[in-house]
Amino acid sequence: MTEEQIKDYTLRITQSNASALAVITCELAEDCMKEAKTAVAREDWKEYCHLVKKAERYIGELIHSMNDNDPAGKIMMGYCVEVHRNLIQARIGKMQSLLEEAEAMLKPVQEVLTRVAREDSEPPVMENTQKIYVGLTYGRTSLNEMAVDPRSNRGYTV
Repeated sequence: MTEEQIKDYTLRITQSNASALAVITCELAEDCMKEAKTAVAREDWKEYCHLVKKAERYIGELIHSMNDNDPAGKIMMGYCVEVHRNLIQARIGKMQSLLEEAEAMLKPVQEVLTRVAREDSEPPVMENTQKIYVGLTYGRTSLNEMAVDPRSNRGYTV
């Protein structure tokens, strides 16, 4: 993952509520699977195993965050368990076909979680974060980001 992607995910995580965090977790798992496929193309099996294991951890976190009391949550959990099983088998057997199956099975989960996140009006999970504004100022090649924290006290007050 590039530094720019890490900054982007970090920014999104700080501004997200619980359902948006589930979507981000899905995206992170998907990114790991894509990077693992490129590792296979380079025949770098150590990197492949490392990336698939990372994807397993993200899916495991997604499984733990699902609500098993809700019927839809149980269905989504079943999909995630199957994705996790395929990832384990893909890592142990070094089989790219199982990795692609897991990636395909993750798509509907991600679509449902995205729909849920759009409808969710809960506040962000993290409370003491700065608001980030992009585009207030700009440079020749990129937009600059500016952090504004209205709670900060920058001077002497009486």
